[in-house]
Amino acid sequence: MLEFIPGPNGERITLKDQKHIRECLSPNSFSYHVNYYYNNNHHFSAPYTYDIEPFLKEIQRIIESTTHTLQIMGGIHTDPYGHTSGLVGQYTEYNEYFPAIMKDTYIRFKVLMKSQIALKALNNTNVFHYLIAAPHIVKLQLGVKAPITMVQVPKEFIPTSTYKNNWYIWV
Repeated sequence: MLEFIPGPNGERITLKDQKHIRECLSPNSFSYHVNYYYNNNHHFSAPYTYDIEPFLKEIQRIIESTTHTLQIMGGIHTDPYGHTSGLVGQYTEYNEYFPAIMKDTYIRFKVLMKSQIALKALNNTNVFHYLIAAPHIVKLQLGVKAPITMVQVPKEFIPTSTYKNNWYIWV
């Protein structure tokens, strides 16, 4: 089941935003597929690996549960400073990789379990992020002359940016 609680800074969520978030959590939504492609260690340049499929399946399992709760913390958030991405970046002529600075739009949630259930990706101690939209490129490290390199991301999930469409996509 879903529960909406105030965010870390006391921010509240409107009924309209609650409805939008419920739609974004649906397995048929654009947001669900954005998470499949971007909510991974390559996008966040994390030193550990994790599998997004169990994460997404367990979110659905908790939402459909009558015992356990997925607590949405506040509304829709955007990271103010951005982060580098191991998935979106540029290569120099010497094949050196320079990650792009990305900005994500996401919701924060935590899981409340009333009894023990076997979960692989979720737990009741961490706060998790679920991406709502495709990432936004804040800054390219090498400027716009070198193409963006994206690994295993379909064309319809290309990040937004203020740069011209100078994309080189690996699929």
